[in-house]
Amino acid sequence: VAQGLEIKTIIVPTTPGVCSAFGLLYADIERHYAQAFSRMWEDSVLAELNHTFEGMRNEAIASVEIWGGRRVEPHFEKYVDLRYEGQASEISIPTPEGDIGLPELAALADAFEKEHEKTYGHCLPGTPLRLVNLRLVATIPTKRVLTRTELSVEAGSMTPKQAGGVRKAYWGKDYGSIDTPVLELEQLGQSPIEGPILVDCYDTTIVVPPGCTVATGDWGNVVINIESEVG
Repeated sequence: VAQGLEIKTIIVPTTPGVCSAFGLLYADIERHYAQAFSRMWEDSVLAELNHTFEGMRNEAIASVEIWGGRRVEPHFEKYVDLRYEGQASEISIPTPEGDIGLPELAALADAFEKEHEKTYGHCLPGTPLRLVNLRLVATIPTKRVLTRTELSVEAGSMTPKQAGGVRKAYWGKDYGSIDTPVLELEQLGQSPIEGPILVDCYDTTIVVPPGCTVATGDWGNVVINIESEVG
């Protein structure tokens, strides 16, 4: 598949069979808040806008202040949903920290124009803007448990017998069934090894076809490089 898409490098995580579950457990916690706020985008709206954002922030702090038995201080990101007056769809534009004043009002309008042109291929300078929604994202960082893998075994120092033996595998009509070296994930190093190779993991088997090389990256991911046509 990678060859057909002309992809030259494939990165396989260290836990490919449970990668999505692992990511779910260790991803930052986010809570999203939205408030309908239909107003024209002009200076008369600033006081009410900032007051509403402050109320959303206080609500977020109250809901996440104690998380998992520990006191946390979330990181906040604010957005305004803007659209041209008369349009039916809006674009979320990130806002700077702190209150929004006249300089920010103009800067956000300019940011909307640029994003509209980027998204739809055109913009409408001079057309009044309407504010539709206010959005707030409260992020609680999770404790990071991953560290760079200390690779104690250099690839190339392992023989197929030491690494886990040999297993017959079918590699397509150009190669047929051939005896293929078998490595364990922990036995890969940062020096590339030429395929064909089978890498046995606890949750899956990583297949490295002929014409490819395999090594580990700085974070222990398995990196497969397609160097020539694979049969």
